[in-house]
Amino acid sequence: MTTGFNLAGNMIEVLGERGNATGQHRSPGGVRQPYRSLPAASFVLAYAAAEPLVVKATKHYGLRNSNGVPLGPGAADLVDAWAAAIGQNLKARARVVPQSGATTSRHRWQVLEGNELQDYLTDAVLIRNRLVHTGDPTGAKLCSTWFHSPAKRLSSMTLMLAEGWLQAAQDIAYQMLCSIQPEPAERTNWRWVLPARSAVSHLPKQLAYDPAFPLPI
Repeated sequence: MTTGFNLAGNMIEVLGERGNATGQHRSPGGVRQPYRSLPAASFVLAYAAAEPLVVKATKHYGLRNSNGVPLGPGAADLVDAWAAAIGQNLKARARVVPQSGATTSRHRWQVLEGNELQDYLTDAVLIRNRLVHTGDPTGAKLCSTWFHSPAKRLSSMTLMLAEGWLQAAQDIAYQMLCSIQPEPAERTNWRWVLPARSAVSHLPKQLAYDPAFPLPI
């Protein structure tokens, strides 16, 4: 695994059922064929890169579930357990779907922490599991409105949501690595992934230069 989520140029094959020989939708007994989904690939790859870094940090601090397994990004009590052990809250920047009262359809950046961040992480693992096992996020039952509102069911993965998760995963892993002493090699060699962004997708200045997330100038 390469530290810093160096995913540029990567694409994974996601298996799914997407149509048949004669129609748009797959009928019973229709063909099963692979398709390539850049948003889904980005999301799954970012999750795969974040998970071992988070697990390494929680293992270091002895944060484990009832079966003795170190807490990962999908653990139901990760945020609370980390705050109790370290004395500081986890924070993450993510792009989320328009929330109640929004006047635009833009997926805006938002800082999540506490219960909001825990709900976001819970939904992320639900989406990851559904993509890995079925190749399709459709119908994933979510507990928050960060990925889909108001029905709480994700109809499809988008590049904006995948981009938001990539940033959030980096933020969480970076904060955890910063708290480990002595400083691990992963932290010393850390490289932020900063994709080329349009004006619409740029992080607001106050988020891009938040002292909790020291992006390079």
